[in-house]
Amino acid sequence: MTDSSPDAATLARRYLDLWQQQVAALSSDPAMAEAVARGVAMMTSCATAMVEAAGLGGTTTNPNNDKARTDESAASPTSQPGSVTRPQDRPAPVAAPPADPSCDPVRLALRLAALEERVVVLEAAFGRTGERSEGKPRRRRS
Repeated sequence: MTDSSPDAATLARRYLDLWQQQVAALSSDPAMAEAVARGVAMMTSCATAMVEAAGLGGTTTNPNNDKARTDESAASPTSQPGSVTRPQDRPAPVAAPPADPSCDPVRLALRLAALEERVVVLEAAFGRTGERSEGKPRRRRS
C-alpha cells in the first residue's frame, strides 16, 4: 500500500508560499497598512503607560520626536535615545505592604487546632466519637 499524502517538507513549502502571498496582498492594501500602524502605536503607548505606572521610569525618548530627544539630552548628558529615566520630581516608589496576618501559616495552624478541639467537645456532648455508624451505606452521587 502506497502513501499518497505529501511529505512534511512539501506541505511546509506550500504553507509558506500561501502565507507570503497573503502578506503581500495585505501589505498592498492602504487601509490595512493604516490599521497596523494604529495598532503598533496603541501597543507602544500602552507599554509606555505600564512602565510609568509601575514606577520603572518616567519618560522614554522617542527617536522620531526631536523635542523629546533634545529635552532628554539637556537633562542628562549621558542619556541615549530610547533610554528610560526617572524624573527628579517624582516620589520614590511605595514600600511593600505589610504581611497579611490572616495568611500566616502558624496562625492558621493554631486556629485549625482550636477548631478541631471544639469539634471534639461538640461530638462528646452529643455522644458521638467521630467514627462512622454501622448503618446503611450511603448512596453515591452521580
